[in-house]
Amino acid sequence: MDNKYRRDHEMPYITDRAIFLQQLKTKFWVRRYNKCMPFNILKGMWLINRMGIKHKGMAYFEPPFHCEYGKHIELGEDFYANTGCIMLDVGKITIGDNVMFGPNVSVYTAGHPIHPESRNSAYEYGIPVSIGDNVWIAEAVLSCLVLKSEIMPL
Repeated sequence: MDNKYRRDHEMPYITDRAIFLQQLKTKFWVRRYNKCMPFNILKGMWLINRMGIKHKGMAYFEPPFHCEYGKHIELGEDFYANTGCIMLDVGKITIGDNVMFGPNVSVYTAGHPIHPESRNSAYEYGIPVSIGDNVWIAEAVLSCLVLKSEIMPL
């Protein structure tokens, strides 16, 4: 069982060469997305697909945008994220239809052991996050999660 398998199955893993190369590839596509947007929507959608982000229709991230893998993000129809969106998608991020993020909204699924001795082991883990349909998350919201989380509209 390799570290990519462990990561993708919510098990503790270590960032080895294979995982680092996945992150590096995603950084390449993210940088290209941030450079072409907002002036080339078609190329932007193509780059979202290259990142591996799954979506049901229009998806837009106002630059700058950052994610670690892309392939762990699943967007519903009509997704919009204002500038400064960060998605640390070690765990799966599932977002429903008609969702809007204000500026500087971050979704972090990555976790590290709390005790220093355990943290120094280099192990990390991801916890999935779900955001329901018709949700608006205002500005500068940070979602650091310890337990599985689900965000639904009021």
